[in-house]
Amino acid sequence: HQSKRGSRGFDVMHENMLVRVFSARDYEGHGNDGAVLQVNLEESEEGAPLLVVRPQVVRSVTKARNEEERRAKEEGRSLTSPRVKKNRRASVVAGVPSAGLGRRGEP
Repeated sequence: HQSKRGSRGFDVMHENMLVRVFSARDYEGHGNDGAVLQVNLEESEEGAPLLVVRPQVVRSVTKARNEEERRAKEEGRSLTSPRVKKNRRASVVAGVPSAGLGRRGEP
């Protein structure tokens, strides 16, 4: 159970047939992103059933705080401004385009 450094919380591998998901953001204080998978049953152009898998990144709160503190410092703002306080309470979930997973061997 280990997050991959620099990962967005998921990796697509083995010719788009496998998605590794690390769901625990900020695992053991490492500042890593997490992810979840949204899986939908859709219809292909040929009318066949098709599973569409879309990863959703759950941003690290630690990363978001560090980025906000860096921006505040660059802008000469106080680190206790309302903007920083708001971001410290918020979870950041970013939608990620489809990983292109569907049929074997197709991007």
